[in-house]
Amino acid sequence: MKTLKRFVLLPLFCGLLLTTACTEQYENDNGIDNGYYNGDDNGNGDTPFNRTITAVVENGNNYNDIISTVAITLWDYDGRPHTIATGTWSNGGFTITLPETLNTALLYPIFYDTPQDLNISDPSARWRDVWVRAYDEQQRNRGQFSYWSGDDDAYSGLYLFYVDRDVTITGTQPYFNDSDYGEPTIGGYEVWNVQLRAGWNRIYVTRKIEERIFYISIEPISGLRWHFNYDPLPLPPDYLCNTCTPGWGEDLGDVSFYTNDTWTIEGNGVFQIWSDAVTATACQKTTFDGGFIDWQIMENSVLNADCRSNPGFSGDLFTWCAVMRFADQLCPYPWRIPTLQDIRNLDIAMGGTGYFRENIPQFVTDNFINRWGAVFGGASSSDGSLWGQNNSAIYWTQTGAGTQALILSLSPSVVSPFHGTHAYFGHTLRCVRDN
Repeated sequence: MKTLKRFVLLPLFCGLLLTTACTEQYENDNGIDNGYYNGDDNGNGDTPFNRTITAVVENGNNYNDIISTVAITLWDYDGRPHTIATGTWSNGGFTITLPETLNTALLYPIFYDTPQDLNISDPSARWRDVWVRAYDEQQRNRGQFSYWSGDDDAYSGLYLFYVDRDVTITGTQPYFNDSDYGEPTIGGYEVWNVQLRAGWNRIYVTRKIEERIFYISIEPISGLRWHFNYDPLPLPPDYLCNTCTPGWGEDLGDVSFYTNDTWTIEGNGVFQIWSDAVTATACQKTTFDGGFIDWQIMENSVLNADCRSNPGFSGDLFTWCAVMRFADQLCPYPWRIPTLQDIRNLDIAMGGTGYFRENIPQFVTDNFINRWGAVFGGASSSDGSLWGQNNSAIYWTQTGAGTQALILSLSPSVVSPFHGTHAYFGHTLRCVRDN
């Protein structure tokens, strides 16, 4: 797994700060007292961390008719939500108090594999970042808050982390532009200098744009302000299918399985028969247009039904819209498109839990590859570019959510049967039946 995916701050930092106008500097901080470790101004660790956040949000009065309450909700490895704190919203701001401790089931490894270029005092330490989210009167999620400032040269933000033990991280290492599915290219460098104490900590991250460097420390940064990242209401589940536009017409051509082999999986009360990957003659092309998502006005999104070939690997790559629009042709009766429960049952039948697990290369090889016939054929981006060949296997389910759908995602050492992805990507499809 590449560096950018190992460190959870960087993708969150880029996503929140770079997709929002960051053009103003501010003289005074607001909402969180600055400090080292558990709240000290001197870094000696002898002042309790102030767990209560009282924030005035930039242009917050514009959201008084939208926001009713605030809360922090985390999801565990089994996909179960845990609301760890609730707070109040009033007159353009909020107040919320962090819990004193976090359940260890909610914590992640700081790095999934130990970086060679960093000095980590305790590589087994675990942590979790938290985000305050906004809810309306119907308890619908309407967005989240972030604490940052920036201009054309640099962006800075604060992150709140709970750590299960004292740990120090120092050194410099590269980060990568691509995800862990493709060949990485160095996008810049992370410069670490953090001394964390067991409990709650503040981590400050500054990105120098031209230098392509992230500076990660516990040294307070002045001028940060609270901002609200507004989310439009989620669209109904049938939105995807209703707006699917075929990228090549209404005919898939001849549809078949890559081979006539089938895989019978039985165990722990589960019995399934799986097909090989699906192919269609209309997919024998390298052009591909999965569509796009307009994050500001979701109704303007265009999600296409399209497919493309995947040379050298079994099966073609379909968008989720193609899978759902042509479900009866792609998986003719008695076959069907797998549901999320089918995927979880598959994992359970082979001795798994039906939930995310990592660092299990032998299980992946013995079960998903040898018993189920998984092929690390990678995927396609919305523009048709291939990625992840030879190190990822991704299979669609029929379970959609907003502009995303759930998949089975495999790497040589990771099983994720409860994983969401954008509907405009191209992934492999295998059909299932019960007898």
